Amino acid sequence: MKTDGPAFAPVFASEILQILSNFILNSFDAAPSEGGVLCVRVKNVGKRIHVTIADNGRGMEDSVYKNIFTPHNTSKAHGTGLGLWLSRGIAEKHGGCIGCRSSTVPGKSGTTFRLTLPASKVTNSGLKLVKN
Repeated sequence: MKTDGPAFAPVFASEILQILSNFILNSFDAAPSEGGVLCVRVKNVGKRIHVTIADNGRGMEDSVYKNIFTPHNTSKAHGTGLGLWLSRGIAEKHGGCIGCRSSTVPGKSGTTFRLTLPASKVTNSGLKLVKN
């Protein structure tokens, strides 16, 4: 995980962790069996915090990508198609948003999700992400 210093957000931490867990599990599901890479970055951008999770998986086909936040839309045999829909709702509840980009181009495939949240100077509540 890479950070640009402490990042604080006034959130219900368990709900934000649900979003991040969803992103990470989706990345692991898409990762190649060998050489899979998952990158996590936390960055302060003005009055916002960006939490970015990127992988080098197979990427999403256009038919899946254009409907990723639609409930019950999934390309997984074992998925419910509710994870990203719920994640978007949680992000919006916290005054944030989720962005995504994905590529299926061989040698450049992968998906990146970015959770953007309002930053806070309060350091004793919410989600605290710090550099180790």
